[in-house]
Order: sequence, then structure tokens, then C-alpha cells
Amino acid sequence: MATNLSNWREPEHNIWAFQNVNTLLDTQTIQKGAESEPFESTLVQFDDFKLSRRDGQPVDLPSFLSETETDGIVVLKDGKIVFEHYDRTNSAKSTHIMMSMTKSVTGLVCGILADKGQMDVEALASTYVPEIEGTPYQNVTVRQLLDMRSGVKYDDSTPAYRKAAGWNKLEEGDKPTDLHEFISSFQADETPRIDGLDGAPFEYVSVNTDLVGWVNDLETTTPSEAFADDTQHPADRRESIWNETRRLDKRADMEAYACGK
Repeated sequence: MATNLSNWREPEHNIWAFQNVNTLLDTQTIQKGAESEPFESTLVQFDDFKLSRRDGQPVDLPSFLSETETDGIVVLKDGKIVFEHYDRTNSAKSTHIMMSMTKSVTGLVCGILADKGQMDVEALASTYVPEIEGTPYQNVTVRQLLDMRSGVKYDDSTPAYRKAAGWNKLEEGDKPTDLHEFISSFQADETPRIDGLDGAPFEYVSVNTDLVGWVNDLETTTPSEAFADDTQHPADRRESIWNETRRLDKRADMEAYACGK
């Protein structure tokens, strides 16, 4: 069976799909910074490195990486590569979806905008996105979104969310949707609640970051490629750093990238 939106995250398809996201979703390549240069490598042996399984038995690093089906891992120390490993058809030159690691990129872009005076993270998100008035997000600040303390509780594995993000195939009879429409009519599993002076307790919710991405887009007239130099380390060994998943119908605002060649 061919790999498509209905099966791309399943075991028999995800090895290929995670390296070829651009064939399944609309992506936009963001080139590396103009002043980037290769990482230096000072490889270290981890022969004595051991972890303990649940049964208490030790496992060495190669066995751990194999048993956990790790696609790739790069360890940096003091700006130098000390360990690098790839498996399951991946390589140093292949691309790979970064999943929710890109929440950090979204937050980094938000920080750049705040540092440039283009955004106030203490302001209500509804100041920038009035479409969320009447939703559980109407009185939530940008900082609370970044801190995952919005008070909103929601299971992002629901078909409605996955379809709005473009990750699941629309079924027959489904109305076309996107994340902006989804957030504008958002209904949480639980309503915002207060936990002392700090506001709501921590709750990991992907929709929080989607909303930050929407705010980011509204507060800059510059395409996201313009942030490449701001968000990348001076030493970057990849020829192009991001494949950003960005649909013209507003799916996946700064939220799903692949990093690689």
C-alpha cells in the first residue's frame, strides 16, 4: 500500500515518510544562514556508557539506540560534535521531520519578535488575533501560551485537530478546514483555571503553539526565511536547515519542520 496521509505515521510507512515529508505536505525550504560554517567534530567513545532497563539489566549505547529504533542522534559539547549516529536509512545528509521539537523554534521566533519590539509577550493573544474572542483563549497571554500555562486542556490526537493541521486525510463529507478556523472555534476539554498567582498550571497542549505561530505571522511582514540568520547557530553543517511545513490554507503555522541537507 502506498504511503499517504492516512498511514504516513504508521510503522510500516513512517521510516520513508519521516524523511520525505515534502512529498506528503506542502513545505517551503529555508536556507541556512549566510555566515554559517561546518561544525567541528571531536568524537568521544561511549564504550563505558550504560543505561538500566526496567528489569534492572544494563544496556550499552549501541543496544539502546537499536532497541529504541533511534533514527538519528547528534550530541554537541562546547559547540563541537562529540557523538553522531544514524540508522533506519537515515544519514547526515537526509531530512527528517522534527515533530514537536519545532515548538522551540516557534518560541525562538516569538522571542526574536519581542526583542525587536514587534510583540509584547505579556499582552493577551486576542490583542493580535481577535478571532479567538469567545474561545477559552480569549484571556490568555502570549507568555502563558509559550509557558504551556494557558489553562486549556486538550488532546491533540483527536481527528478534528489532526485534519485541521493537515496531518490526517479528510474523509468523505468532511468540510475543508485549517488551524486558523479550528482555533477560532476552539472548544477545550477543560476550561481555563487559575492556580495561585502564577495563573494556570502547566499543561502541554499543541494548540498553544499553533496560536503562537499565528501571532508570529501577524506581527511580521517578512517571510519566515528572514528568521533563518536569527535562529541558526553560526556553525551549521547542513546545506539547508529547515523544510517548513506551511500550507497556503493556514495549516501548521511554524509548527512542523524537517531538518537536514
